[in-house]
Amino acid sequence: FSQISSAAAPVTPWPAIPASLDGKPLDDWMKARLLVSKEAQVTVVVLEPAKHRELTVAGIIASNKWTFAPQLKGDDPIDGELTVRIHFRSQ
Repeated sequence: FSQISSAAAPVTPWPAIPASLDGKPLDDWMKARLLVSKEAQVTVVVLEPAKHRELTVAGIIASNKWTFAPQLKGDDPIDGELTVRIHFRSQ
């Protein structure tokens, strides 16, 4: 029996709203898969882009700044992944 723990994200800065959309009402989202290597390097794969391309880019930039502790199998780091949905909402 071996135990697998998922990758943990200790640092997750929020995406910045691009200047071109600042002050406009927003209700948009994107979905991405984050591949976290056993060395804790992150690769972002966009599964569903936001309607506004600028928000997709902002989401990619922010998630590339996220830091992770690698997933563990027992005491050994292994490659892992997680899927996230980033919701952009303003009024």
